[in-house]
Amino acid sequence: MPQINLDAPRLLAHCFLYELDSYLASDPGRDFVRYMDDIDIGVDTIVDAKRALKTVDLVLQTKQVRLNSGKTVILTQSEAIRHFRIFENARLDTVQASVDYRLKHGLPLDRQRAHVEARVRQGVRKKSFDAGNGEKILKRWLGLAAKTGAVIKPEFLEDLIKRRPAVRENVYSLIRSRPLTPSVAGVLARAGQSGLLVDDAAMVEMSNYLVETLVKTRRCHPLLEAVIGSNDPQNYFGLYSRLWLQSKYGTTAQLFATLQDTRRIWAPHERLGRLAASFFPLFLGSPEEGPLKNLLADTLNAGVREAYKFHINLAKDLPTFKAMFDALKAPNPSRGTGITHAKFLCLVSALRNPAAPAAQVTTLRTNHFRAFEDTYYKAIAKRLWI
Repeated sequence: MPQINLDAPRLLAHCFLYELDSYLASDPGRDFVRYMDDIDIGVDTIVDAKRALKTVDLVLQTKQVRLNSGKTVILTQSEAIRHFRIFENARLDTVQASVDYRLKHGLPLDRQRAHVEARVRQGVRKKSFDAGNGEKILKRWLGLAAKTGAVIKPEFLEDLIKRRPAVRENVYSLIRSRPLTPSVAGVLARAGQSGLLVDDAAMVEMSNYLVETLVKTRRCHPLLEAVIGSNDPQNYFGLYSRLWLQSKYGTTAQLFATLQDTRRIWAPHERLGRLAASFFPLFLGSPEEGPLKNLLADTLNAGVREAYKFHINLAKDLPTFKAMFDALKAPNPSRGTGITHAKFLCLVSALRNPAAPAAQVTTLRTNHFRAFEDTYYKAIAKRLWI
């Protein structure tokens, strides 16, 4: 199945495989679990396993697809225990419960943090994340590292990004969970320039997580520029990533130059057109405001028109402001900046609305105080007088 940060592949898998789900669920003596197109089936005997595989393959043939024999394996009970890391998952459940309890009650996490750091170090040294469901165990430890503030060596994070595609998003999430440092920014820059991230999802995910990472120092800027430069603007996803990163970390001149140079790529696409127009609030009062208006108007792109009109109304029209207020006032605590980047662009327009009630404007500023601790968001707010 195609992998990208969208729900469409998951929906496609559910629609495509619902008949197979019905078949597998029809036998009370058989257990199964499916995530996307990855299916685990539990039966009592080898004969039952082979019979299940045969029937599954027949069901799939009616959809013009076949089982991937290279990824299909029959395991005994003891082999399955090792493969699925039953005992490691049980231990992780205990650690997870302890961390959640202490977070809920405001208790220190020093012991749990040290435990997470030690487990990751040992796993790397012993290569215990390499076999079976080892990567899923690693994902859980990385999640706990984000919750506890555990320190993972930058060189290990870099290796994960470069060589373990299944774990990349978890690494990006860990990086987003704390303020960006030059050493971690260097990890992203080197990974982006390595030539190893050839799949579209790798750079799209990096850009999506990086714009929502809290940055408190300009010392990271040359490295962030290197990340931006590692995205090829001559293809759809590379252009998306570069524009998304430049909309936070670049200047309006740099962002406009990219939009102008790649007009032939984004103008025919409604989604990229909507993205281009969503940057309009950043250009207000800048030398590029007029040229951007002309560039957007010349595209005749429906997505451009919709997004441009939405931001104009949000910045001037009271009913539009009120309709968006409840959605805008809610913070996003899982993001390092406390807000999604898309919502921040909307927030910029809303805060410029002269008809907006002062109390509600204050609420928006207060609820998103973390966003304005980010040095780049702070600079945008200062430049736009919001």
